[in-house]
Amino acid sequence: MRLSSILWMVVTPLFVAVGAVLLLTPSDILRQPVIDVAKAAPRVPLSVQPPAKAVVASIGTFHAAPPAAAPAANKPAADRRWITASSLNLRTGPGTGNRLVGSLPFGTEVVVLDTSGTWAEVEAGSITGWLSANFLADRQPTEN
Repeated sequence: MRLSSILWMVVTPLFVAVGAVLLLTPSDILRQPVIDVAKAAPRVPLSVQPPAKAVVASIGTFHAAPPAAAPAANKPAADRRWITASSLNLRTGPGTGNRLVGSLPFGTEVVVLDTSGTWAEVEAGSITGWLSANFLADRQPTEN
């Protein structure tokens, strides 16, 4: 078998497949800068430090909010959950049709603010958005 035959049968389809994947991948997934969540001032004190890095889309600028006052005695405790997916998209509303705000990595602690069906509005540091509640756990997950 000649080298040119091998190139046509193996290498060319490989280049075509990689090109198709790059063309069909949504651009908002390819361009997500990594921000330092640990430096963002959380509105609700967290009992466990969040992971050092989280991915957030470059659509807007996020500003750290000043720390909130201590919770009053009559307020319920924050509903803390942890992300169990390797990376979970954060959106502007409940549903995949809403704009992507960013992505949070496995083990990130979030505070649930509201729910709508299988979606939860959460806060991670100073970042707020909606994500699928199917990937939230009541206890901090361990990596396998």
